[in-house]
Amino acid sequence: MTDAVLVYRSEGFYSDVARIEVAVSNMQSHGCDIIYKVTNKETEKELARAKTGILFYDYAEKKMLQVPKKFKSLFSSNM
Repeated sequence: MTDAVLVYRSEGFYSDVARIEVAVSNMQSHGCDIIYKVTNKETEKELARAKTGILFYDYAEKKMLQVPKKFKSLFSSNM
């Protein structure tokens, strides 16, 4: 993970049922961003948004890797 951002939009409560939507954006040669939207399932009120930047990395070789073809193919229709 290269970075993470979380923005709270409104108050949520323990008994709330949340819907979490996930999308991939900003596909680059070595990584991408994963976007999260959290809403209250009953009221549709947005509770939070988040983003995590990910990088594909080989820890044994200590170097960045290209985005795997399999991963990229799952999201290529939107890129």
